[in-house]
Parts: sequence; structure tokens; C-alpha cells
Amino acid sequence: MFDSGGCVIGLCPRRGFKWIIWLDVCCIRIDIDIGSYCCEINKGAAMKLKISAIRDAGVQSKERVVIKVISPTNVGEYILLLTSYKNGSVTTGVRKTFWFPDKEVGAGDYVVIYTKSGSRSEKDFKEVKSHFYYWGDPEAFLNQSDRSLVLMHAPDWESFRAGEST
Repeated sequence: MFDSGGCVIGLCPRRGFKWIIWLDVCCIRIDIDIGSYCCEINKGAAMKLKISAIRDAGVQSKERVVIKVISPTNVGEYILLLTSYKNGSVTTGVRKTFWFPDKEVGAGDYVVIYTKSGSRSEKDFKEVKSHFYYWGDPEAFLNQSDRSLVLMHAPDWESFRAGEST
């Protein structure tokens, strides 16, 4: 067993002693089976955003993901991943990502991301708001059964520009 603070590599007895990597990402434990590249997600603390629907899948002009805001948060702490889906599980094969820009959103609000191009906006409706974002893809891509969406809470991050010296 190797532990690097948040990442543990070891043999997993419940998986027939296969090598497993455990990643702790902001209260979500992701177990990655190195042999099959599939993962299980074990949630810790409750997420403040929840994917509630994919609407008009396959219709390029309307295709969108609807995310409900459960409690107030900064949507900029979240990343939406389009991943592969195989054998009944999400895989680590990330196809596309969308990192939301910083913006405070309130409980009951909706965050809507269209797969097409467009300009960010918001619309009031009674006592909540809908916040609209655009992935900017020329084709619809949420109508294929071998794909899955993963919403990750990632408030802490570090960047390293390619070409920087260490």
C-alpha cells in the first residue's frame, strides 16, 4: 500500500487483489481499477449541485444538461465531464470537459449547459434563476449510450504551464 495524501495505491481484496488507485477528491472517493479502467464512486459530503436531466438529446439546437442547485455555492468550483460508459460503469475515459466560470448561485436555481455555442446569460423565474452556459460544440453528443456525465466538485486546484521550468 502506497499513500501520497489523498491518493492511495494498493491491492484490493474485494476485487480479487487487483491493483487499485484510491483518489480522494473533495469528499468523493473514486476507486480506479487499473486493470479495467472502470471506477466506483463513493460519495462523502453531499454535493451542492445535482445533475437532474439531459433534455433534447441529439437535437443540436436544443441539447442541454440541467443541473439543480441544492444549496448556495460558487458554480466555478465545479467541472462537468463527458466520459465513456462501459459494462454498467463510468470509465476514466474523459471525452470533454466544461469548467464553469466563477459565479455564486442560490438554492433552487438551475444551471443549464447547452452543448451548442452561445453567450452566457441568466433568467429570473419567480424566486429562482436559471444560469445558461454553452459548451460550444458544433454537434450534439449526449444521445449515445456509451457516454456518461460526471459532475465533480473541485474547489482546490493547481496549474502548471507547459514549458515552465521546475
